[in-house]
Amino acid sequence: MCFPPTALFGESSIHIGRDTMIGPHCSVTVGMVPGQDLFADRMLTIGDRCVIGRGSAIAAHLSITIGDDVYFGPNVYVTDHNHTNADPTLPVGRQAAPEQEVTIGARSWLAVGVVVTPGVTIGEGVSVGANSVVTRDLPDGCTAAGAPARILS
Repeated sequence: MCFPPTALFGESSIHIGRDTMIGPHCSVTVGMVPGQDLFADRMLTIGDRCVIGRGSAIAAHLSITIGDDVYFGPNVYVTDHNHTNADPTLPVGRQAAPEQEVTIGARSWLAVGVVVTPGVTIGEGVSVGANSVVTRDLPDGCTAAGAPARILS
């Protein structure tokens, strides 16, 4: 893990595989705040030989699994949680949507600025274009881009 990190907490529930590099200024977190009691031993798993580009953020509250040989460009954001605005009388930050697992398959590439939203499964060998927002599952071997991301080939 390169330094300086932006944020690192929930380390007891983070598993990082062999020969994986996490670039500088990355935020890798499990839970809401440092010192929080976590409900599982592995809530964030990053496989072997991955590269997480500088300035990227991975925020897990439930489960994020990143397969082997996955590459992130700079400033990629992956999360398994979000907020809602179901009650307009409350601040959005106090309205949590249910967490949903995220999986990114082996040998995938997420270019600069990609956002992966809760509940998404990205298959193996997928390429996602720069600044795309992945809001639904992507099958093995496809190329996708856009906001929201759509399959191009």
